[in-house]
Amino acid sequence: MSNITFDTDSVIGVDFGTSFSSASRLNPETNTPEIITFIDNGLAQIPSIVFINDKGGIDVGHLPMLQLERLSHYDPTTKQKILSHTLREVKRLMKPDGEFLGHSHVDIIAAILSKIKQQCEASSRFSKPINGIVLTHPVEFEDWQVDMLREAIQKAGFTKHEFVKEPEAAALYAIKSGILDENARGVLVYDFGGGTFDVAYLYKEADGTLSRKVASRGDAHCGGGDIDRLLYGDWDKFVKENFNRSLSPNKRIMDLEFLRECEEQKKMLSKVQSMPCNELLPSTDGSFITAQRTITRQELNTLIESLIDKTINKTRLIIDEVKAQKLPLDSIILIGGSSRIPLVTEKLKALVGPDVEIRSTGLVDVAVALGALYSLNVPIKDSTAPEPPAAPKPTKHFCTDCGKEVWSNQKFCIHCGHPNYSYKA
Repeated sequence: MSNITFDTDSVIGVDFGTSFSSASRLNPETNTPEIITFIDNGLAQIPSIVFINDKGGIDVGHLPMLQLERLSHYDPTTKQKILSHTLREVKRLMKPDGEFLGHSHVDIIAAILSKIKQQCEASSRFSKPINGIVLTHPVEFEDWQVDMLREAIQKAGFTKHEFVKEPEAAALYAIKSGILDENARGVLVYDFGGGTFDVAYLYKEADGTLSRKVASRGDAHCGGGDIDRLLYGDWDKFVKENFNRSLSPNKRIMDLEFLRECEEQKKMLSKVQSMPCNELLPSTDGSFITAQRTITRQELNTLIESLIDKTINKTRLIIDEVKAQKLPLDSIILIGGSSRIPLVTEKLKALVGPDVEIRSTGLVDVAVALGALYSLNVPIKDSTAPEPPAAPKPTKHFCTDCGKEVWSNQKFCIHCGHPNYSYKA
């Protein structure tokens, strides 16, 4: 963190999520973060979704989501227009030159942040305009992505800003809010959100300061949205086998209303072992078909296991480093809506054994936004070892014996077996 000073009554902490975003403010009486409830929908989260309206303006959040949820109520022409003018997951799609219907990705992100700012100011929790933001981002975000966020922050009307990594914000929340035992020294955060996965380890020093002794890891393209798409693909396969048609009339565009239904099925199967489905399929020719099937949790687990394993493998790498440095690991904290999936807890338990407690904050969807503001008063000291330099890319050379091409990373010529004098490990 830098030495920027924020007015506690004009700063918000924001978790800009792939699917949903949330925001927090500092309670002036307790000086502790609390979640903002958005005026538009009365909830602690706002959909990170935009719709480009007829005037070319950017509608954000509740209205675009409501249109998707009621998609089947519209005529085919209007439905197709809504689908083609709606953008989800811009956080995952970010490109320096990216655009959507004439709006740059920076402008779209700025519109989302501006909407959050307006909603927070309208909540009557602030006595003055909001000018400061502490924004979280995934571990694996590169410099150009953070630069895009910085530009969007400025366009959204903020004059002061700080950044903090998402799982580290969640760890701060867990540590400072009393969720963890005060004697806990090492906490690992497993943050599985709508579009990204992050895992981080923080160590509490004897004086109470926090250290990043192990480099955080993540995957910017692994999240709950991927699970929804896997379930959507399974439905598409089911529909083809049983009704000889595709799920969507346009094979290149997913039916976002049905994708939302897949999300709800995923959530339900995190609570029950099986569920009957009686789904009205998206119309392709003006006629409607109802598809009936029962989906079990085991079927979902089989479908998503390789995706969950990607997160477990990242987690294993950090735990191995923690063990190698003989650091304590008291608890694993689950963050992000996708961490509610029972298969996640099962695989984590198998990884760490019975001695490490796996806990949920109970606020898995908003803990990152709360932790963002805790970071103002609790800087994290980085004591990780520098990353080893990347191995040089192999180059082509010619064997001094037979004259045929060899690569610089080959010890011997694959053609004649002669030593390769251009070899570099």
